[in-house]
Amino acid sequence: MARHKSKLSQALNLKPHAYTLFRHLTAPLPRTRHWLGFYPDIGPLPDRIGRITEAVDYRIKLADPAHSPDLEELAAHNWDIHRSLIFHQDPFLVKRFVGIVHDIIVPGHTLTPVDPRTWRQVGFELAGRSNWNFAHPGLTILRSRRVEEPAIVIPPFWNYWHLFLEHLLPLIQAARLKAWGDKPLKVITSAKRPPLIDAVIAGLRAEGFDVSILEAEPREHLRLDQMLVAVNQCWNAERNYALVEAVPAARRVFAAAYRDRPVTNAGRRLYISRRGTKLRQIINEDEMVAALKRLDFTVLEAKWSNHPEQLAAFSAADVIVGVHGAGLTNIIFSAPGTKVLEIFPHDHRKTSMLHLSAEHDLKHHSFFGSHEKHNQAFSVDVPKLIERVESLLR
Repeated sequence: MARHKSKLSQALNLKPHAYTLFRHLTAPLPRTRHWLGFYPDIGPLPDRIGRITEAVDYRIKLADPAHSPDLEELAAHNWDIHRSLIFHQDPFLVKRFVGIVHDIIVPGHTLTPVDPRTWRQVGFELAGRSNWNFAHPGLTILRSRRVEEPAIVIPPFWNYWHLFLEHLLPLIQAARLKAWGDKPLKVITSAKRPPLIDAVIAGLRAEGFDVSILEAEPREHLRLDQMLVAVNQCWNAERNYALVEAVPAARRVFAAAYRDRPVTNAGRRLYISRRGTKLRQIINEDEMVAALKRLDFTVLEAKWSNHPEQLAAFSAADVIVGVHGAGLTNIIFSAPGTKVLEIFPHDHRKTSMLHLSAEHDLKHHSFFGSHEKHNQAFSVDVPKLIERVESLLR
């Protein structure tokens, strides 16, 4: 993200220049893109859909005028990501789709599904250009594998929000709908991946689904006879989530995956710390944590290694305090009526957690600190924050 980066650092970023160079070099003969494993363009789902299990236009709860004051508060200095490539541009509409698409290839170095008839990445209701992170050259033409069973692609995103809400929860929804029938399902991902992917697979298997992981190697491409597409998509990327009804199934999946990992009770008041992360830390967090502990708050750092503890803590808490970030994603497992106080820098606000709170009938509140400094760090007025927290405890 270019936010707060100097013009010099942006100019020295070679990725956009390399992307443009390869795109122009391969434009005269599109097949060369396959030879290079470089697929810079995105096209909508090809007309080879064999089975559609779900196709829903879902209007999110933020569309209710009751949320207008909160949206107005977060509109100042807002950094929501608007995805211009998506066909529909209603920020309160999520299109949900689960279906099977035939004849797709997946290059192992990017794990972006590609239509072998057009050499374009496969998107859902979107078209345009990709970027270097999802379209860069790789020697995948020298080796290929055919996958006859239904398969879904799960990229190894190391961001909990994007991985769980945009990929793994839709997979759980597809399982609820029995979208791939009685056949085995292959989950295509890479060898280096977050442990959450394996946890979901283990939980689905414990629930009786025949699911297994297929690790794609960087120097190969996979030829899929049947690709499972499970997607929720909104023009405002902060609001892609639209699967409240899948959360009970997710609870069962994780309970099965973590049945041998007992956790301790974290208490009814929870603070989620970003200590140890690179971005958006609170400069005077020690002072703030000391004050919160005097109010009987438990402090929890959200890590890949303590996911069971996170689920238990969010499920039990009555009041949750935390800085905006992926660590708050698990409020979807909180009980209706839970109070969520989300802390923002003054000049960086998003509507993602407000959206999750609205969907799950949580009581969302915002608190704003100082302007961002290096690495988006900021400070908070601790007495004012504690005064706000105490008002929520009454």
